[in-house]
Amino acid sequence: MADTGRTAGWEDEVARRRARAASEGFEITPVPGPSLPGYMGVYRVRGRSGATYQVEIVEPGAAVNRCQCLDFLTNGLGTCKHIEAVLLHLGAGRTAGPGSDPPRAGTAGAAPGGPGPLPAALGPAPEVLVFDLETQRTFDEVGGRHNVSRLALALGVTYSLRRKEFRTFGEKEVAALVDELRAADAVVGFNLVRFDYQVLQPYTPFDLASLRTLDILEELEKVLGHRVSLDSLARATLGLGKTADGLKAVEWFKEGRLDLVEEYCRADVDITRRLFEFGLRRGYLLYVSRPDGQTRRVAAWWGQGQVKEFYEKALA
Repeated sequence: MADTGRTAGWEDEVARRRARAASEGFEITPVPGPSLPGYMGVYRVRGRSGATYQVEIVEPGAAVNRCQCLDFLTNGLGTCKHIEAVLLHLGAGRTAGPGSDPPRAGTAGAAPGGPGPLPAALGPAPEVLVFDLETQRTFDEVGGRHNVSRLALALGVTYSLRRKEFRTFGEKEVAALVDELRAADAVVGFNLVRFDYQVLQPYTPFDLASLRTLDILEELEKVLGHRVSLDSLARATLGLGKTADGLKAVEWFKEGRLDLVEEYCRADVDITRRLFEFGLRRGYLLYVSRPDGQTRRVAAWWGQGQVKEFYEKALA
């Protein structure tokens, strides 16, 4: 038998949690999210006491399965009763080990974080763009966050993982920007769905929500149950922070310093790219937890299975 490094004590502790998973009557509710091969999804697990935790199952036995509970964060087992309860609920029955072949959720050929199937013939390198934009106005100037579509585009920046180059588009080049996004096999960004696409949508009749999109903020929020800032992720994961903020970029735009706006936007695109690539290679990102200031891990599902292979081709 291969040496797994697991002791009898380890097996006993896992067995205890499996027994509790089977006996405590957990209420398990799936959280809407991507349907991907090898990715079993995010679930809310509610116990009899009313305590609710969010669990992410990448696949049975995967080291990147996650739970928010204290036991998972401290026991060093890579599992807890909540994770085991979800595996039972899904029919996996037990954590996968050597020789096991548990069922997996997901639709073959599902898209990496967006609508539609993966392209049938991608060739050696699909076109994946990292995208961010800056605005001409602040939320205060347009009457609040519900008027995000009135912020107006100052400029947008894309980075092609295949071409290894940045492109910048001003408001007069917005049609070319939309064409570039539409031509991509996937678009990666941070808060794209609720911010960038909403700012850009008034400029085009094309439904930007139909783009195949990996929105890192949205995907992490599904796992954590709360939002986390780009700066927090960058500082914890990469050891660097943002160079400025959106308010400063608006100020520069009004001063006619588009060079500074572009420099800042490119820096954010590069941070997003580096976070995406870190998650792709490691299967997780790091962030600073607000309540206690501790650095914690959060699983990055795009670093798994067929989706990982799709994005790795773009970096080849």
